Amino acid sequence: MIQVIIVDDEVISRVGIRNLLNWESEGYSLSAVCENGLEAMTYMESHPVDIVITDIKMPVMNGLELMKCAMEKGLQCKFILLSAFDDFVYVRQALTMGASDYLRKLELDEQGLRDALNRAKLELGSLATHHPLDHGLDVKKQTYIRNAMLKELLYGHRAGDESYMKELEANGVVFPYPSFYVMLFAVKDTVSESENHNIIQMLEEAVTDIACAQVIWTSVNEIAVIFNVHGDIEEHHLKAEINRWSNRIQFIMKQYFNQQTVIYVSKPHNGLVKLALAYQEARQAKSSGLVGDSEKTVFYNETIANRERSANVFMEGYLKKFNEALRLNSKEHMLIVLDETIAYIESVHSIESHDIREMFSKMITKFNLFLDFKELKHGVLDEAELLPHPSLHDGLTIPDCLAFLKRFKARIDGILGDSEGNFIVKQAKEYIKLHYKETINMQELAGKLFVTSNYLSALFKKVTGETLKDYAIHLRIEKAKQLLRNSNAQIAEIANETGYDNEQYFCRIFKKKVNMTPTQFRNNDVL
Repeated sequence: MIQVIIVDDEVISRVGIRNLLNWESEGYSLSAVCENGLEAMTYMESHPVDIVITDIKMPVMNGLELMKCAMEKGLQCKFILLSAFDDFVYVRQALTMGASDYLRKLELDEQGLRDALNRAKLELGSLATHHPLDHGLDVKKQTYIRNAMLKELLYGHRAGDESYMKELEANGVVFPYPSFYVMLFAVKDTVSESENHNIIQMLEEAVTDIACAQVIWTSVNEIAVIFNVHGDIEEHHLKAEINRWSNRIQFIMKQYFNQQTVIYVSKPHNGLVKLALAYQEARQAKSSGLVGDSEKTVFYNETIANRERSANVFMEGYLKKFNEALRLNSKEHMLIVLDETIAYIESVHSIESHDIREMFSKMITKFNLFLDFKELKHGVLDEAELLPHPSLHDGLTIPDCLAFLKRFKARIDGILGDSEGNFIVKQAKEYIKLHYKETINMQELAGKLFVTSNYLSALFKKVTGETLKDYAIHLRIEKAKQLLRNSNAQIAEIANETGYDNEQYFCRIFKKKVNMTPTQFRNNDVL
């Protein structure tokens, strides 16, 4: 059973997280609840721990320090980070260090925690050793490590070279034939842990007459089947066999698990080194949108032409996402969109050169307008510098496209840096200058800036050294001093003009900030 610990200095959070799930029925053992990173580290040094759910900000030892300490001690566990508010600096650092997920406490619910735990559980597979198994290990552990190794091949994390082939053979996986292809299909994410096991077991039984087939959970709701076949089978015979096996799988999923299944199939490829490519082709077929009937088999070869024709539609979608990230003033969202665009381009075989160059040009133009709005004119990008060909009539290869996006991403990261937070603070100041005489509604202001009120408060204090309330009071007092110097208005009138409807309260605040009453200030004519 997966061993989980909770680390949080807040009692309410610890109790809340502990009560969100029925841990054992989900396949987890909640083995410890700790108040800080040091207490957790002490426990982890003497007990097996697979997943750590930890707050980022804690006394004694915070979540990031706990992650670092665990890594230094060689503890192979996955971390799910929690925070009361969005803190992009901490989150970016945590994800860079290898955190499995990041959750906001205010939005945490049962399904969100379950999904994060399931992702972490799947990632634990990549921590499995690649050395041959000891004969003393039980079958369950052998299966776990074997599946982890196959997933590494499908994900492209390991090359299918001769040495890795030997490791697979040592773990009971033998591929005697030269050709491979991959089938994959979606599974409802509502299935239980026991149903997961039953699905795999029944599918393995369904392909027993195929000596070289491996069934693998590749994500929370996706199963892949690797088929190793003779390289000299004629294409129409191979397709007939694939349809036969697909029909078996669809029958099992419908008959026993009440799920209608569309199966997506790659092209055949020679050599284990091409297994990752076969997996990507099956995923491309899945994302093609050609579903049709609720139960059918979709072949990559039959979808690629349509996929390439519709590439410009996908690219327009990414441009729309990029524009939305600009509207939200979010560097993080911009980088995510560029990562998604890179992943898409890496998955296709060809791209319409003129369309994609036009999209890249639009991205640069939109970003430059964004910089102008943020008054960061020093960072304006030159299209000719980023794109390899200055003429729109020149062609772009896929490597050209990837190189551009990576340069563009690096420039965005470098230009904005920490200025995103400074820009939010600047906008908050401008708003308060216009509304300082009113009671500032933090929720309303944060909503205008597309951040949470907690994040805005913490960011403003970090950048300026004072709270939003103190800044508003400062503006009021400066305005009052100006009126005291340059007008004969009564103190009560000045109080009202600067947002105070109570003269005595205004005088008390003024004296606290200026060390003299308004009357003394006026009489002394302090400049």
